[in-house]
Amino acid sequence: MKKSIKLILIFMVNLCFLGGVVFLIVKSGGGNEAQIKVPETPPQEKVETPWAKIAVYKLQTKSARAMVFVREKDFLVADDAGITAYSEDRKQLGIIPVTGEIVSLAVDKIIIYAALPRQIVKINGSTIKRWPELDSRTRLTSIVLSGGRLFAADAGNRKIYCFDENGKKLWESAGAEGEKFVVPSPYFDMVPDGDGGVWIVNPGRHRIENYAKDGKFKAQWKPLAANAFSGCCNPAYLGILSGDRFVTLEKGTVRVKLFAPSGEMIEYVVPESGFNPGGFRYDLKVLPDEKIAILDGYAGEIKIYARRNHEK
Repeated sequence: MKKSIKLILIFMVNLCFLGGVVFLIVKSGGGNEAQIKVPETPPQEKVETPWAKIAVYKLQTKSARAMVFVREKDFLVADDAGITAYSEDRKQLGIIPVTGEIVSLAVDKIIIYAALPRQIVKINGSTIKRWPELDSRTRLTSIVLSGGRLFAADAGNRKIYCFDENGKKLWESAGAEGEKFVVPSPYFDMVPDGDGGVWIVNPGRHRIENYAKDGKFKAQWKPLAANAFSGCCNPAYLGILSGDRFVTLEKGTVRVKLFAPSGEMIEYVVPESGFNPGGFRYDLKVLPDEKIAILDGYAGEIKIYARRNHEK
């Protein structure tokens, strides 16, 4: 126990020097479906993309499920052992033992939030506090910090929740009036919108929706082409780049695409041929310098992608 506390303290000292998470602002776009045909990726065929894999971070685990970056190269990874902190030279700073399956992470300066399927854990230095468990139907899939509040996506109850910093639930939403969330599988991702609210994937409807800090529905976004996302429920993961562009990672046919605010597909970031066949355990994050990080939990690595010649 003393050893674990010592590791936590070492980690927190290092983390104090790390920068905060940069959130990008985005507004909604709309459009008429089926105006633009999205090119489909033939299975395992090489597809040209202006994005290049520039780095691979090898992890000392094959059970990683979630990641969060504190700076471009400083990051936390959640796996079966708990939360491992890596420095920018990819050395382990320590492990914070957290019992349970961690599905998502969020960081606010030196405070770490970890989501278990039915519970949120708050870690502040050597203090680990578990918030009250949610009901038995709950299946948390994503947490983010936005506007000083913690948002959580619950695929089991098909709702999003907003908590204050002490775990008090401020509100919950089951979706826009008459257009509830449709979540057929446990993939229900979201990102901060830069205005204190969130953009959240409504996967069964193949679209992304914007909710304000007070829970009010603001806008929605969807691709122009009706066949942009395959399967019953996509995208599985979401990111935002400058210029109001969405980055999406799909399950089923695994691929990463970049879309314009209008809904038009701009390009592939990583086509299907860039992913290994097998189990699906990924996470996606956009870094402050607009690079894209993709966690491959089964391979035990994080791949970093950037546009060639630093284009934007």
